[in-house]
Amino acid sequence: MKLADAIKILDTYAPPELAYFEKQNGLLTGNMKNEINRIGICLDFTNNLLSSAVEKRCDLLIYHNSLNYENEPSRLFKQRLDFAKKNGISVFQMHLNLDFCKNGIIDNLCKLMGFQGSPVKLFYQGKEITGGVYVAECEMPFDDLVNRAKRINPKIVSACGKKKDVYRKIAITSGNGCKPEFIEQMNIDAFIAGQIGHEAMRLAEQVEITLISATNYST
Repeated sequence: MKLADAIKILDTYAPPELAYFEKQNGLLTGNMKNEINRIGICLDFTNNLLSSAVEKRCDLLIYHNSLNYENEPSRLFKQRLDFAKKNGISVFQMHLNLDFCKNGIIDNLCKLMGFQGSPVKLFYQGKEITGGVYVAECEMPFDDLVNRAKRINPKIVSACGKKKDVYRKIAITSGNGCKPEFIEQMNIDAFIAGQIGHEAMRLAEQVEITLISATNYST
């Protein structure tokens, strides 16, 4: 198929407008008329994975993680794109839109952990976003909550904040999506995420909720 046809499929599955405030997303290099016969899919856009894409003769490389999605591309990042272009590889990033879309990463995290989660509307950096956090209603003790997080096979599960006897409202997100701004906008008992920042930890103690980290890569 042509690159334009492949992108149409990807954009239908994970609409690019769900990337919201990202500085870089979607097609980063490539000609829409290029013929696509082999597609590589990876988590991080690194030199090693880019070299592997060249070795495997990929025409299109789709990757997820964005190290600085709120900032302009770095010099090293631009060098990787130049290397891909010279080797005839189109590069397509699906980050927040793949996290937030229906049947996307957060939606599937809920399913894997056994939660009936639904996306909630929240405000971040002056924008209303939907899908960055899912919330599930249930009734379970702390040990069951931790065991749910273990279903995605993280190397380690850690908890902080206020431990409760019963958890009835659980927020779920991926990666570094446990933002203090989100905690302030939700009336929840626990927040499961990939990683927990210092400010979120302190806020959790203040509002007496539990934060659970299931690692960035597992989420």
